[in-house]
Amino acid sequence: MKRLFLLTSVLSLLLVSLVFTGICLANEPYKIAVVLSGPINDGGWNSTAYESLIKMQKMVDFEFSYSENVSKSEQEEVFRGYAADGYDLVIGHGFQFGDTALKIGPQFKDTFFLVTSSDQHIQEPNVGCGQLSYSEDGFILGCIAALLTETNKLGYIYGLEMPPHLLTLKYFKLGASYYNPDVEIYTACLGGYDDLNKAKEAGLAMIEKGVDVLLGNANQASAGVALGAQQKGIFYIGTNNDQHAYAPGTVVTSNVRHWDVLFEDIVRSGISGEFKAKYYEVGWGKGSATLAPFREFEDRISAEKKEKIFDLIEKIKSGEIKVKDFDK
Repeated sequence: MKRLFLLTSVLSLLLVSLVFTGICLANEPYKIAVVLSGPINDGGWNSTAYESLIKMQKMVDFEFSYSENVSKSEQEEVFRGYAADGYDLVIGHGFQFGDTALKIGPQFKDTFFLVTSSDQHIQEPNVGCGQLSYSEDGFILGCIAALLTETNKLGYIYGLEMPPHLLTLKYFKLGASYYNPDVEIYTACLGGYDDLNKAKEAGLAMIEKGVDVLLGNANQASAGVALGAQQKGIFYIGTNNDQHAYAPGTVVTSNVRHWDVLFEDIVRSGISGEFKAKYYEVGWGKGSATLAPFREFEDRISAEKKEKIFDLIEKIKSGEIKVKDFDK
């Protein structure tokens, strides 16, 4: 009888343990890893993704880790490591992570992979891609630049020849010509994101040609573009995040991208088991980006020009203006 009692007790404890373990596993938080090509304090592309995940944690219950400054040669090892550790979602923040996601995806069917700034990297059942509306970003910024210029010459300086930069540039040109068909646009590719002196010199070279509005789309190197604009007393427009601190009194505004809007939809679908290997995109109408305050330029930009800017934004948000219709 004593042995039977002991056996029953052991079995009861084992059953309780298994049930408790099952409850713990069932309640484990969703785990996300974001893989970044640069530092989380770059003041642009990588910092906005990191900050968006921090912001999202106030709305959705999940844990996340990150790897920064991941080179192309390190991508596969980092992706595989997170997947092997049981992460539910691995985000490669940038078009350059697409091939790695497609390669690693079939090896880890229980992990979902998302490539941002891409509409091309889709693979059943667990690799999807998505982006914010760079076309709307570029169009709006182009319109603002066209309203500010007095010389009809604008400058666009970007980091690398990559689809998101080129798409923003394409619609920057379309937006500028929407308000000013006579505008001329100078461009320069820096070949990277961390050479502030090179960025500044590129901007100064454009200013010598008569450019009076510069836009920087080069992460931390954008600070160099802003400083060049400040040195010569012309306008600067920022991208990705609020770049006012780069050159107060020179930065007119910036488009501030909100990656949390895209990430939240994807994470919620992952938690509910509804993640699909497809292309995700959100635009200004769903809060993908906002315009930073004009600050020192609040009284320097005429009421008429500000009305045009905000009217354009509202029409894009409502769908009355579809910027892709201008790509003909």
